[in-house]
Amino acid sequence: MKLDDKVALVTGSARGLGWEMIQAFAQEGARIVICDLSQLAVDEAAARLGLPTEKILGVEADVTSERDVSDLFSHTLEIFKRLDILVNNAGFAWPRGGPVNLELAETPLDVWLKVLDTNLTGTFLCSREALRIMRPQRGGSIINISSPQGKKGKLLRGPYCAAKFGVEGLMQVLALENAAYSIKVNCLDP
Repeated sequence: MKLDDKVALVTGSARGLGWEMIQAFAQEGARIVICDLSQLAVDEAAARLGLPTEKILGVEADVTSERDVSDLFSHTLEIFKRLDILVNNAGFAWPRGGPVNLELAETPLDVWLKVLDTNLTGTFLCSREALRIMRPQRGGSIINISSPQGKKGKLLRGPYCAAKFGVEGLMQVLALENAAYSIKVNCLDP
């Protein structure tokens, strides 16, 4: 298989696009780390995969928490001794439970911060921790999930567009700073 002996961590991987990616990595032979906000959701996702325990790690973590992110990557290194692929997938356009579809003039600061913290700050925190593992390995891949709205603004999506534009810029800087370590950094815009 293409990813035998590789370790892949996907944030926000208990459902949705993250779940699809984690399944694909597992099918290609990777050892995987499932990460999401709820341990119950993580455990259910891990059970659905049915992998041997030595091939899977499930961790509850909030990508906006520096401590949670640090613990997530420390635990990954402790169990698997390496990290080859990080997919920064955790994110959303509007917080669950609303409000949604607001013009910037009507967007509360707490909504703005929640969207930016999850989509952009979470990507930064996870990338920084991944680099602490990948740089000494002299290799790895960081894949940031962005959006077409990270290249062109969209009506009623101000915080999300700002965050995803930031993710695109962050990707460019990370790629430049880590090429000498043979670490590839890219964005996908599904």
